[in-house]
Amino acid sequence: MTAEEQDLLDAALGRLSEAELQSVVIDDRRSPDADFDAVIRVNAPVGTELYEVRLKKKVSRSSASAIQHKGDRRVLVVSQHIPDSVAEVWRDRDIHFVDSAGNMYLRWPELLVDVRGRHGPSASRPAGLGQPLRAFRSSGLRVLFILLSEPNSADLPYREIARSSGASLGTVQWVMKELEQLGYVQTGPQGRRLSRVADLFNKWVEAYALDLWPRLTLGQFESADTAWWTRANQTMRDEGLQWGGETAAHFLNPYLRPGRAVIYASALPQRLVLHYRLRRSEGDGNVEIRRRFWDLPSKASQPLVPAPLIYADLVASGDPRLLEAAAEMRERDDELRRLSHR
Repeated sequence: MTAEEQDLLDAALGRLSEAELQSVVIDDRRSPDADFDAVIRVNAPVGTELYEVRLKKKVSRSSASAIQHKGDRRVLVVSQHIPDSVAEVWRDRDIHFVDSAGNMYLRWPELLVDVRGRHGPSASRPAGLGQPLRAFRSSGLRVLFILLSEPNSADLPYREIARSSGASLGTVQWVMKELEQLGYVQTGPQGRRLSRVADLFNKWVEAYALDLWPRLTLGQFESADTAWWTRANQTMRDEGLQWGGETAAHFLNPYLRPGRAVIYASALPQRLVLHYRLRRSEGDGNVEIRRRFWDLPSKASQPLVPAPLIYADLVASGDPRLLEAAAEMRERDDELRRLSHR
């Protein structure tokens, strides 16, 4: 695959990510006799689908009919821009597509994504006034979290950053381009490294509170025993769960008494809920279970989520007591001092 074709594919994966469709490249090694350029898996809340990707720099209505289904896998056409006349032909024939401008059509049982009317491919430059950067949208914020939490991770292969953040490869590439253009990533003889880290960290914390933080709640619960969490460390370890927010801050500073337990989990931990008799709460409960949106093996066995996330959770709460705790944590915690003085 040429660099131009790779850019086209990555741009399309980024657009799918913006539509909350996570995509993974399964095979990008085109054989001489293959009539497709890559195989990707697209994941949605209602299921998953394998696609044979056909990269087309330009398409026209006269060439649209040349795209045919072959075999069991669906076809996904990727192009810089798909005119409305071509899109109409492919919708009628159930040919799925996505272009660099963000027009797309995917239809499965219980899923329909149909975006129309976007003109021309978007440029790979920072967004203009009123257009938020990808780096500071929900999927981009997950990428930034990896870069901020793991020293030297900016120099990792993009696929490794994508795996750790749960973002698509296309999203990672867009984010890294934006960070380079804004001066937050520099490339030199020693590879890529973060620059102006304190400013980037501050911007990430602010954007996290506005965009990603509200999306992470898996469930709000109530417990009549407000001290249950003080006896739950072994259960947390057994279930692969981690403390976050004000609960994690308490373990760092016992003088802070948390008003509620905050837990990060890959999925709702039913065994913990049943064992400690946690009851669903219609509003804010004294137990919040939040989605773990990263995969960092070096930190997976730790009882607390990474320090940047503890700090960001405290700030996002808006509680004056927790804001004060966040300020103290930023002064005392080694990892936060590293982020604050670079």
